[in-house]
Amino acid sequence: MSDIQNLIIPLEKEILEVLKFYNNNSYSPYSKFKVSACLVIKQGQKLIYIGGTNVENSSYGLSICAERVAVFKAISEGFVSDDNTKWLYIALYVPVENFITPCGACRQVLSEFNHNIPIVMYNKNFNKKILLLNEIFKDQFSPKDLKEST
Repeated sequence: MSDIQNLIIPLEKEILEVLKFYNNNSYSPYSKFKVSACLVIKQGQKLIYIGGTNVENSSYGLSICAERVAVFKAISEGFVSDDNTKWLYIALYVPVENFITPCGACRQVLSEFNHNIPIVMYNKNFNKKILLLNEIFKDQFSPKDLKEST
């Protein structure tokens, strides 16, 4: 984990500002559970921060999590992982005491693009916990599974 810590620490102040901004924009009138995410991407020598927040809907199934908002924004803006573009980690902020991990749907979406992405979770006191996606999501469905069916 020390490599991940070395990656996070120099960026932490900026990432926390992004997370606070998106957390303030959370549309969560039903659950009152605000979540923000920041996907940190390196493209060449440039660092890119793609933020997102949860957006609820009165038809609960149509709500979307902050993590998926950030991922879908990154993909729609052309930041797919390749030789020149690397998804370094995703940071999450939920202003509660516990550390909140991504839900199952978010884990599946993240695994499509980086099955071993570090997840940096911040709680309400801005304490942090770091996990790797493959530690909490071991047997993901992947594009390889689709190829085996043809």
